[in-house]
Amino acid sequence: KVRSMYEELATNMVLELENGEVMDAKNRGVLRMRLLQLTGGYTTSGEMLHHEKLDSAVDFLSDLCEQDQSVVVYTRYLPEVAALYDSLSRLPFHHVFRIQGGGRGDDRTVARHTFQKEGRKRPLAIVAQSEALQMGVELSAAAEVVFYSLPDAWDSFWQNLLRVGGPNQDRPVRVTSILGRGTMDPGVLEALRRKRDWH
Repeated sequence: KVRSMYEELATNMVLELENGEVMDAKNRGVLRMRLLQLTGGYTTSGEMLHHEKLDSAVDFLSDLCEQDQSVVVYTRYLPEVAALYDSLSRLPFHHVFRIQGGGRGDDRTVARHTFQKEGRKRPLAIVAQSEALQMGVELSAAAEVVFYSLPDAWDSFWQNLLRVGGPNQDRPVRVTSILGRGTMDPGVLEALRRKRDWH
């Protein structure tokens, strides 16, 4: 069902959902964004279309929690932040923090400070919108980074990686991307790899 929705949107640049909401794209750039939203499972308004990618991410993150690993999870869209935060809050992470655009500065400061102080002692998780957690922050208490959805911009991606892999990181860092097979996800990752080579 999701595959046929994806193909219809990709072909016609418009998709009418069962609830009457319409996903449409006026140009190729907007179409690309809509396809990435559909792959993640949500509309712009936050309506859940499917939970396939979310289930895969939660399975992987559950394994990390069982291994007592702290993790930073990056995503692109607000409905994805909310869904991941809710899902991870049901796992036995000692604490799950949520950082997104428009959030309060003190909440971010407390989250970062607590994560750095306790992240090596017990499993903690931060779910963050990529753009909201990319500059001037150290999160080296984690050695695991998961991208639920990838940013387009190389500088955002690189800054996201530096939060965990900065100068105080003394362990190998594993970066995992949750990709929808047969979607635009692998292309976004490949574009970031090419941009890395250019840089």
